[in-house]
Amino acid sequence: MAKKISCKSEKKTLKYYKGMPWTRDLTKEMKDYEDEAGRKAIYRGVITGGFEFWMYWRPKSKLSKKIDIIKDIFSEIIELALISEKTQVDNILINTFTRFRESLKDLKGTGSGFTGISEFLYTEYIKKYFEKELPIIFEKEESGRVNYFFAKLKSKQNEIILSSDVDIKTLFCLQIGVSKPDIFIGIRNLEKKIIPIALIEVKLLRSQEEFAKDITERFREIKNTFQKNQELPFFICLLLDSKENPKLADEIEKFLNLHGKCMIMRKVRNDKDWDSVEKTFRGEIKGSYINDILDTILTELQKKNH
Repeated sequence: MAKKISCKSEKKTLKYYKGMPWTRDLTKEMKDYEDEAGRKAIYRGVITGGFEFWMYWRPKSKLSKKIDIIKDIFSEIIELALISEKTQVDNILINTFTRFRESLKDLKGTGSGFTGISEFLYTEYIKKYFEKELPIIFEKEESGRVNYFFAKLKSKQNEIILSSDVDIKTLFCLQIGVSKPDIFIGIRNLEKKIIPIALIEVKLLRSQEEFAKDITERFREIKNTFQKNQELPFFICLLLDSKENPKLADEIEKFLNLHGKCMIMRKVRNDKDWDSVEKTFRGEIKGSYINDILDTILTELQKKNH
């Protein structure tokens, strides 16, 4: 069992510690502790020692230890991407996904049902990239059975909102034409109104023509739901494919012509790695890598925060 931290300054580096004031709703961890231990995580407005011990110092099962190892592996991949050249970031994230998918295929004969890992990797990278560049710290917020992340922007009380595969129409009361974008980035202002900044779709190894038609229709519906005086968010697609298709170019052009903030980042497989990129972009996004996209979004976030 890990040795308990006694130094107050070190203890405060923990997310939860004994005596820490807590007036918000119970987190998922707190609810799990109360269900499992039959004790209160919060007593008289502060976190209990029992909850701190349960979170950090109790002996863990072999399964929990293995799950922690998996989490550490993903964290190391994201950290590697953060310190890499921007031309290599997408390769690191995509190759991680494809190699996991191929391993799964070796085990069960198919890699279907595994595409959520790509969304997870890009969402985690975006979260860490924003934290590094602004700098901010994201916190997790729960709403029913789903989670999303928020972080307060400096100089204002506005918050950045980041979610993945969450029903934004219901959760954020947004009257737009798509309910569950793969990745959503927005600002929550002092009146708790959500201003959409970017909607990102990650599409892997699908029929190219089907993809382009589907994505164009999804974003056309979003565009049509915005009022004339509302500024449209960025519509961004990360498209991964492995061969050329003449029909795809026309469909991509239709998508890019929706409005000036549309972009497709298209990567084509070369041998075993996704190590080439087609620079397909429009309007206000000048570049073809995820870091270029995020830098443009950061500029928009900072503009909206003033």
